[in-house]
Amino acid sequence: MTFRLYIDPADTMIFRDGRPFNQDDAGRASAASLFPPPPVALYGAARVAIARALGWDGIGDWTKNENISNVVGSWRDPKGFRIAGPFFQLTTRSTRGGPPASVKDLLPIPANVVASVDTKKDKEKQEVWHEHIKKIKVLVPTKERIATDLDDVRLLDPGEQGDGHKDEPLSTRWALRDVVERLLRTGERPTAEELAGPEHDDWRKLPKQRLPGWGAGDLADEEQRVGIERDTGTRLVEEGMLYVSTRRRLRPNVRLYVDVEVEGMAADMEAQIRNALSFALLGGESRFAFLDSEHDVGSTGSAASSAGPAGPPLPLTRKTYIVYFTTPVVMPPPQPNKPVQERERQKKLPGILVSAAFTAPYAQPGLQNEKANHVSASTTVLPAGTVFFMRNGQGAEVPASGRLGEATHMGYGRYLTGVWNDG
Repeated sequence: MTFRLYIDPADTMIFRDGRPFNQDDAGRASAASLFPPPPVALYGAARVAIARALGWDGIGDWTKNENISNVVGSWRDPKGFRIAGPFFQLTTRSTRGGPPASVKDLLPIPANVVASVDTKKDKEKQEVWHEHIKKIKVLVPTKERIATDLDDVRLLDPGEQGDGHKDEPLSTRWALRDVVERLLRTGERPTAEELAGPEHDDWRKLPKQRLPGWGAGDLADEEQRVGIERDTGTRLVEEGMLYVSTRRRLRPNVRLYVDVEVEGMAADMEAQIRNALSFALLGGESRFAFLDSEHDVGSTGSAASSAGPAGPPLPLTRKTYIVYFTTPVVMPPPQPNKPVQERERQKKLPGILVSAAFTAPYAQPGLQNEKANHVSASTTVLPAGTVFFMRNGQGAEVPASGRLGEATHMGYGRYLTGVWNDG
């Protein structure tokens, strides 16, 4: 059983990473929310919502009810319950509260895609703005190897840089799914117009500092909150207890969802879940969110969802290829000239890792199980849009999509493969 679970937060969202938060530290006195929400938080919300739909009261131990635990699993055994996501859709509604008149699926822009920008400097204000987007560039590793203290590596080639010109990374932004998938299939760079934001039909009218694609601010507005902590014993306020938090509120035309996959579910249970899904609590602050579901859909993070008139993409048999992650990925730091291995199942992708493109990793806090007196360690997460460049010397068959790394049942490590012409 696979269905799409739409999550509509009733208020702002806040999800923290693993960095410490201390009001006394001027550099860390503001707690900003991760966005998009981390898969682990949405995985927990989906499990709890489905457990409630199957009869859990929200208080007791659901593992004592086999009908529930056989579907959503337990702390140590997820059974056949998996999610893929988070993903976003852009919608336009025909009437208020009615079904969407149109829906556009988004995927994160691959980390090796940049905007080549001509810049202009205001001599009086000493401000630099984007004068013109020359073109979109798809970066690939250099032919030459660079000697480092770890190994000889091939770095991405940014091309010529200079005064009045620079490359702006687009790896934290999102684009239409068909644009990203065409890039994976053909290796041809998209145009700035194809990646442009929804409010601008004419690319030349883009405001200064505007980059193509949908950024976090296009999907969810930032909202500041000022709070004050009180001592839990005395209920008094002391120095250093004032703090600021930056939260996110989804825009009205944006839908957040995950694809839920459940193995071995009886038909009557599927109907029960479909009729009973209503709400979820998100994150450590238990932010309220409404739920809706859509059934008989393919997973966005898989090749099956890309099926066109000729069907889904076929497995690759190329000697070089890329692995593009549609969701964040949890795995050890990639090592050049080494196989990329999935530790959970002791499998690996064909070939060796040549190079990689990704933005700054972040620390995901560990999970706590008070009943079992167990706390898992924090993990390092590579953001969605991460790209691995692989050399498949034997020309073995490469899957069109799959799961790689750790915690893939929680939504991490969903990937699509694509072409890389290494000459």
